[in-house]
Amino acid sequence: MIKARFLKGLLLAAVLLVTACSSLGKNDDERIGVSMSGVNHTNKFIYEYYINGAYGSNLSKNNISGATSCCVVIPQKWRPGLKVEITWNMPDGIVDNLKKKTVEIEPYDKPGQVFVHFFDNDVIRVVSSNIYPEDIDHPVSFPGKQRKFPEPIPGKQGE
Repeated sequence: MIKARFLKGLLLAAVLLVTACSSLGKNDDERIGVSMSGVNHTNKFIYEYYINGAYGSNLSKNNISGATSCCVVIPQKWRPGLKVEITWNMPDGIVDNLKKKTVEIEPYDKPGQVFVHFFDNDVIRVVSSNIYPEDIDHPVSFPGKQRKFPEPIPGKQGE
């Protein structure tokens, strides 16, 4: 019985999260909710990170694809000086090492998923793109880990 309640609660939370992400930007022509993901270019594990308070986690060392989370809100049209606050925990052993930095989002023509790229020496790049980091056409390169993906064939997607 407790397990059933827990599962119902978990399902309700998932539905609310998806609904919240999909409704962001619907009533406001200037802003839109998009998914976010982290890419770790360092030799250290990143336990958790936040983009303007939106939570992401578990970025392995030198890992091109982190888990996708929902959602961060960005303008539909990029403008100069567009910034986000990035907070991340890159522990030293078992000791938390929290860091915070305000970073400009790089120019985009069309809003897409927000990717935060973590580099050594606390260098961070934030891009909005519909091209995943594994693709060589992604705005930020990850040498040796990317490849060119074939163009989808119209009507053949998902097969």
